[in-house]
Amino acid sequence: MTPRFVECTGVEFNTIPPNDFGHYEMLNELVQAESADALDAELAGQFAAIGIVKDEEFAPDPRMRAILETAVAFGNAASRTLGTGAHPRNAFRYYDSTSAWWNMLFEGGYEFQSPPPKILADGSVEQSENKGARHLHARTAMFYTSTGITPAMCMYLVGVGSQYLIANVDSEGRPLDGGKNYKMELPAGIPAERFWSTTVYDNQSRSMLQTPQRYPRAGSQSYPTPAAVENADGSTTVYFGPNCPPVSRSATGCKPSPVRAGSRSSASTSRSSRSSTRPGEPAKSKRSRRHFIRSRVEPEGLLQTLFQ
Repeated sequence: MTPRFVECTGVEFNTIPPNDFGHYEMLNELVQAESADALDAELAGQFAAIGIVKDEEFAPDPRMRAILETAVAFGNAASRTLGTGAHPRNAFRYYDSTSAWWNMLFEGGYEFQSPPPKILADGSVEQSENKGARHLHARTAMFYTSTGITPAMCMYLVGVGSQYLIANVDSEGRPLDGGKNYKMELPAGIPAERFWSTTVYDNQSRSMLQTPQRYPRAGSQSYPTPAAVENADGSTTVYFGPNCPPVSRSATGCKPSPVRAGSRSSASTSRSSRSSTRPGEPAKSKRSRRHFIRSRVEPEGLLQTLFQ
């Protein structure tokens, strides 16, 4: 079979799985397209329980269809809740219980079973206890918002991999709002070996926010947009919202676009190690409070600050 390459530059397409009955229809298409042993018996058994079986018609009666439609609505709502905020019963907070910054991977690691090993001051490694149970909240939060995972996404070893932090609320604990402007203060001396970056994402599509600015990011790199300019004391101020101050080289997601005021936003950040170098939670600006893109602004999600 000859590979076929498709040029997708500039092409808009939807990569979000359906969150209605189409979810089951797509799942059935997958099962029918693959060989019977493509899935493990556990997953295949779950699909079969709702009528999705290889080489059989998926045709639920009205009663079963209503059950499935309700189930996917609840499942989507629960997954979105876990994926757009630090769940209070889980150890998702990156710093402490008062911080907006979180990452679902630091509770159970990339396999969602035990936290990543800690690198102590003397260079020794402290392994975390594995209690034998998978952290399902963490796994759901991760894969509802992301499509891939690697051990390098959550490591305590400086200079190896990347670390991501997410924030969905401002400095007063209020959900980030697409109709308001925010600023985030990054202290001097960010522990980034290669670069740090902030990116704004949409909590509806879980994709980067689309605005006339094109690249919803700000960071230390000079590409694809100019690098952020440090303040006189070495700190960096990042603005995001529909109406930002005239400091474009330190701003991200600041151009207006067709959006809903009141929509959730989020921002995220990643760093090399837990230290006193801690980014501030986004604070709402006293400037204009009009439209912002329908997005979730995480202080590194919608604002994704990443340190490598």
